[in-house]
Order: sequence, then structure tokens, then C-alpha cells
Amino acid sequence: MKKIIICITMLLFSIVLVGCNKEVIKVTKFEKLSDGTYGVDFDFDYDIIYKNTYYVLKIPNTYQGKPVTKLGTRSINDQYGCIKEVKIPKSITSIDPDAFDLCPGLYKIHVNSKNEVYKAYNYMLYSKDLTELLYCPQARIGDIRVPKELKIIGEQAFYRSNTLKSLKIPSSVIEIKDMYVLMLLLIFSTFCLYRGTSKILKISELIVPFMTALFVL
Repeated sequence: MKKIIICITMLLFSIVLVGCNKEVIKVTKFEKLSDGTYGVDFDFDYDIIYKNTYYVLKIPNTYQGKPVTKLGTRSINDQYGCIKEVKIPKSITSIDPDAFDLCPGLYKIHVNSKNEVYKAYNYMLYSKDLTELLYCPQARIGDIRVPKELKIIGEQAFYRSNTLKSLKIPSSVIEIKDMYVLMLLLIFSTFCLYRGTSKILKISELIVPFMTALFVL
């Protein structure tokens, strides 16, 4: 039954996106940092909302001639989920774990290929070398595929990810900082040990099922 619900959700989401116009909006509000560069401080203007429009937020490389280097705590405020994609430029060198907390509609993250700190893989945010998964957009749907290089799952990698179906953790993973994933591992491990199998003791090839509704911490 859960598989049917997720499939229907994915289909409806795809239909909605196909029927929408794509509108690119640029960040125009920033905060000056101590080093003279700028950080993003964006609040979505709900007065500009158009019906059947798919919004893409583009972050510029510079502001007033200085680099835009940081996405701080909740620096993008879009509580109604209008923004579906975010484009991160090469200038960004720091992204807080909770930078996208107020982006419930975010589906895709893009990172400029020349960025030396971050990289996007399967529209999720990773470290440049793909060894750490930093953030999975809240509106991602279905199964999550991760690169073979993955070693660390970040502390808020799956924060409020309530429409995911499963996550396959490869044997390369040596550290899980995300408490939600750890909680699911504990529940799944307890169940498997109760069933009399020790297979769960190996992270390799583990499938972690996601809840259909995630409590908000």
C-alpha cells in the first residue's frame, strides 16, 4: 500500500511540474560578513507568485563587487514551498546544515561545476569529493541513490524528508551524523535481531525505509 501511495505522489508531482512555467528569480538581499564578503539573506516575496509557476532561485557570484560566499542558518526563507530548485554558484564556500530548513518545496539543488567546496549529485548537496552527503532536498521523492565514494551522512542530511521511500547505504559509509537515519537503523536493527539474523550488523547493502510522515524536531 505504501508503494502505491509513493508512486501516485511521484506521478502527481511530475504532472504538476510539467504543467508549470519555469521562472528564475535572483537573490537580491544579502548580509555583509566579517571578512568583507556577503552571505545570502533571502525572503521569498509572495506578492510575485504566479499561478502554475515553477520557481528557480539563482544565487549570484558577487554582490557590490564582493564574492557571495555563505548560505547561513535558514538563509533562504520560503515557508510555503514555492522554490523548487536552487542554483549555487562557484563563489559559495560555506553552507550551514540548516540553510534550507525553510524550503519545504525544494526538489533540486544545482552546484556550479567550478565550485571548489561543494558538488551536486542526483540533485542533492555533497562535499566536492562526494564523500559526505550534506543535504537532501525536502521534496525529493522515492528511492535515494548515493555515490560509491560516500563515507559520511551529514547531521541534517535528511531533515524533514518525509516523502522518501528508501536509502541504500553502501559499505563505504563509516559515519552517520543524522539522528533520524540513526533512529531508523536502530529500529530496523532491533527488528532484525529479534528475527534472529545478524545480517543487519553489516551496513553494506542495507535498505533503510523512510516514514511517510516525519516529526519536526
